[in-house]
Amino acid sequence: MIIHRLAYLSRIRNVKPGLLTRSLILDNLTTDTWKSTSKIAKEIPVSTNTITYHLRNLERENVVERNQKNRQWRLTVSPQLDLSEFINQV
Repeated sequence: MIIHRLAYLSRIRNVKPGLLTRSLILDNLTTDTWKSTSKIAKEIPVSTNTITYHLRNLERENVVERNQKNRQWRLTVSPQLDLSEFINQV
């Protein structure tokens, strides 16, 4: 499996299982559709607790956003920069 470019996070230790899980989650989200944790869990073979853990870590780095009212998630409109974009800004 290919690791999603936004799965690598700067604030946590990035181990292969976490990167793969975040990649699965990110592949199931878009910027225009909100999804609940349970809906994501139906689409990928990971528990809802694990999905919530990774979504919260992704939220801390502004990769995803949460709708507090109905507890759903989506990709942020302007997610974190990938490495090449970051280097070009420096």
